[in-house]
Amino acid sequence: MDNFNINYRRILPHFQNIGATFFVTWRLFDSMPKDSIERLKSNWELKQINIKRQLKDKIEINKLLKEAEIEYWNSFEKYLDNIKYGSHCLKNPEVAQIVLEKIKSYDGKYYILEACCIMSNHVHVLLNFNIQIPENEEEFDIRKYVQLDKVLKYIKGGSSKEINKLLNRSGQPFWNEINFDRYIRNEKHFNSTINYIINNPVNAGLVINWEDYPYTYLRKIEPN
Repeated sequence: MDNFNINYRRILPHFQNIGATFFVTWRLFDSMPKDSIERLKSNWELKQINIKRQLKDKIEINKLLKEAEIEYWNSFEKYLDNIKYGSHCLKNPEVAQIVLEKIKSYDGKYYILEACCIMSNHVHVLLNFNIQIPENEEEFDIRKYVQLDKVLKYIKGGSSKEINKLLNRSGQPFWNEINFDRYIRNEKHFNSTINYIINNPVNAGLVINWEDYPYTYLRKIEPN
């Protein structure tokens, strides 16, 4: 799970975590009411203010701010698992299949798809971008590297176009534009993220065994 350490950041500082593995979550546009979003956001902002007000050590501040951000997004995900609000149109098998196939379509090209799960109003993916890094590091051309944000635009843009056509929708956004991503720090973090993704339908009470949920994917690792 080590990142590809390279000193391109001095030249192109917007390139970060090259070759990393990312846990990404995104949701439907209509998945949450505005007042709920504002409430969660206000709680997060208040926590940030209190952390900065109570501490002086920058390292400790940054650590707690990162923990507060993760807690903020975890509260979003917990909310999404339980909310009745919105269309939940990813329950539609045809819609969910479009999303799953679009995610799989870039597997082996821009990333290795380690795992994914399509819930009724949000999506989780674990994407390993190390596939874009050649074995011979001297052959690596950063200009050809396709970053996470661009790949997510391909997935979300392509799937929303197909889904809107299927549902005969027009003039309505399908996905919320905000994504939440975390890069995987180590093997323990990788394994816990896998467990979180595949067990999301289990914890939401949709199935007893994760294998029974049709829109969960876990990459099979062949034995050596």
